[in-house]
Order: sequence, then structure tokens, then C-alpha cells
Amino acid sequence: MINNSIGEEGKPKQKKVKQSKSVLSQMSFHEDRDDLKHTNFQTMMGITNSMVGSVILVVPVSFKNNGILSCTLVMILLGFIQYKTCSLLLVHQKTNEQSTEKIIKRLLGRRWATAFSFASGTLLFIVGIIYYQLINITLYLIVSFVMLKCDYENFDKTNFMTYDKYSKQWQAIILFLPLSLLLLFKDIEKIIKIAHYGVFAIILYCFYIVFIFFQTLFDGKFSENAESITWFTTDISEAAGLFALAFMVHNAIGQLIKNNQKKEDNVKVTAFAYVLASFIYGSIGILGAIGIAGLKPYSAKPDSILDYFEATDIAVLIIDGLILIHLITAFPIFNFISKHQILEAIYPNGQYPPLIYWGFSAFLMIVALTVQLFNIPVGNVIGFDGAVCGFLLIYIIPIFIHYQCYYGKKKEVSEDNLLHPQHAECNSHPEKDRMPMWARFIFYGLFICVGLYNLYIQVVGLFQ
Repeated sequence: MINNSIGEEGKPKQKKVKQSKSVLSQMSFHEDRDDLKHTNFQTMMGITNSMVGSVILVVPVSFKNNGILSCTLVMILLGFIQYKTCSLLLVHQKTNEQSTEKIIKRLLGRRWATAFSFASGTLLFIVGIIYYQLINITLYLIVSFVMLKCDYENFDKTNFMTYDKYSKQWQAIILFLPLSLLLLFKDIEKIIKIAHYGVFAIILYCFYIVFIFFQTLFDGKFSENAESITWFTTDISEAAGLFALAFMVHNAIGQLIKNNQKKEDNVKVTAFAYVLASFIYGSIGILGAIGIAGLKPYSAKPDSILDYFEATDIAVLIIDGLILIHLITAFPIFNFISKHQILEAIYPNGQYPPLIYWGFSAFLMIVALTVQLFNIPVGNVIGFDGAVCGFLLIYIIPIFIHYQCYYGKKKEVSEDNLLHPQHAECNSHPEKDRMPMWARFIFYGLFICVGLYNLYIQVVGLFQ
């Protein structure tokens, strides 16, 4: 925990990082105990849970707008690439290494480990902004329900930037204070325990997507609106950015896999987790896109599939309420992890002034509010975060680790002022000779080209 006690000289003690790594594993329903072992199934479900989150609210809209077949192909391609690069971290992880940073520090050095922590913290910082947006979107739907029930319709229904009536921009300003106070909550472990129940909101949401799909089929709406369903387009930017973030577990895979009982199955377990997550995302995307075929969105510029649901439906209100609770409880967790990872990178000794600690949270809230006030679509922010901030985590570091181990010069690494030559060693790699060096360069070079292209289209899309 963060120490807020007063020192001998009457000055506040500087903050010290103690929990940032353990929180990553706890968020996947894992207890952060080194003596606790998990089965392959438990580990697989923990990794899958870390991948499947609130991004799932945006997936059906992306499938509807960008084509069901196009999005499915993009999902499979990026899922495969991110599994392969994630597996590179696992094949080089020693049994005594409890985090991804340890692998990087051993094979690439302390500077790369610092860059990894900073990139991971930045990615989660933007995830916090995304959650602020999703909280605002979901709450707005609930408030709209109440207003319509009260026969009051003087509120914005366009989803554009509006300040002359009640709108998402005004609601974002109202939310600023209560969400800021939420970030002051010190016992992050209690919040994590509450956030675990948010999985039931996601499950209920998935069941509702299946329900509206079959309702569309049985009511004849599918045949009536079959022509309105988009199957294929060449515009893949939204889907590419979405799945770049959706499949991102590279920054936590070391913690998620560390307690697996059968270490030799780590790569296989991760592969099954990616397949399961792809199945969930693909099913919700396809069923949701077909289920809302022909439906007029509640707003002229829909942010998520929630905008397509009937604004006065009680069942939808219940789902919105549960999802809102899930989003609110998860919001301070992302702030906590990103804050500690970035400050760990800036202050390697773990000591930093209290003003910096609390100033970080204030900065997050100001940036998140600014994004809301300028009405930047949540899909654009998701795409930017996954493709741009995740580029170093998904492509550069895992592939560089792989080449450093296979073909690079082994270096001794100093840790805690002691020199440990064995740190430069790695696991045995009988698979090294299965592919010649030139073929391996081409194979992973293509991955980097995909990542660069995704990065380019997300940056361009953000300013269009």
C-alpha cells in the first residue's frame, strides 16, 4: 500500500511502489500468492478475462459499420500476430521470473525494462480515459431513460458536441468531481474484489446480444433488412485499432502465467486463451451486428451497441446499470496501475513526492474531461491506444527479445548492485533450428509491417 504517514521531521514520507505488479494478476481473478498453483484451465480463464473487457461494447458497432467478414478477418490476423508475439515472451521466461519486466531486464537491459514500464503505464493511462468515456456514455443512456419517462425531451440526441442543452459534454463536467474523489480511495484491493463481479454484467450483456440476434431472426427482421447488413469493406481502421487493444495482455502475461502449475504448457494455455477470446469477440460482433440490422440508433452518431437498444426498455436499463457499476469500479484500478508503472519508470528507486503521486491522478482526470469536451469518439481513442501505444509492447520488445536470445550477444545484468552472470542465460530452445535466421527475419518483419500500418491508419484517423 501507499504509505501516507508522517516522518520524524514532520514531512510527509515519499510514496513507494509496492503493488503495481500484483494488481495486474489480481484483476484476472488470480490471488497474488507465490505458493498458490493454478490449473491450465484456471490460467486460461484468467488470461481470457484479462482480454475480454468493456471493449466488447464497441465490437458489434464495428462489425456493423466495417463489414462482418472484414472485421472477422482483421480479428483473426491480429489475434494470431499478438498470440505469436506474446508467446515469444513466454518461451524466454524463466520459472523464477514473476513478471514480464524481469525477462526484458535480463535479455535487453534495464533501459528497455524502463521503456516497457513507461509504455505499459501510458497504455493503461489511456484505458482510464476510455473508461471515463464509457462511463459517461452508459450513464447518459440511463439519464435519457429517466428523462423520457418524465416526458422531458430537451436533451441532446445527436451525439455531437452540444452545449445549449443537457448533453454528454455537460454530464462529463458533472462526473468530473465524483470520479476524481473515487481516485482518492486508498484500498485498491477492495475495489478489485468488487470489480470482479463486473464479469456478470459482461455475461448478461452477451446473453442479451444472443437474445436480440434470435429475436431478429424469428421476427423476420433479418430477411427484411438483409440488404442493410455490411459484409465486406476495405475500411478496416476501426476494427484494426479495436482488436489491437482487445488482444493486449503482453504487459501482464508474466504475472498472469506465473502460478500455472504446468510451466511447460504456458504457451499452449495462452494459445487456447486467445482462441477463446477470439470466439467471444467474433460471436458478439457477428450476432450483435445482425441483431441490430435495420434498427435505428438512439443517437445520430452511435458510440456503442447500447445506442441501438430501446431507450425506454427496462431490461436494457438493468444491463446499462450493471455495466455502469462495472465501469466505475474498474476506473480507479487502471489509474492505480498506470500511475505506478509510469512513476516506477521515472523514479527507479520507487521514491517520489506526494505531489507527483496525486498530481498524476489529477492530470488523468483533466485529459479525460478534455477528450469528452472535444467529443472525440471512443472508438478512435481505443484504436490509438492499441495500435500506437501498444506498438512497443506488442511488436518491438517481444521480437527484439527473441532475436537477442537467439542471435544477440549475451550480457551480464546487474540487479540490486550484485552481478549475476546467470541472468544473461535463457531457457533451452530446441525450436531455434526449425527455421533459418533469414526466414525468421522475414516472418517477424511482416508482423512489424502490419503493426506499422495499423499505427499509421490510427494516427491519420484520429486527426480526420
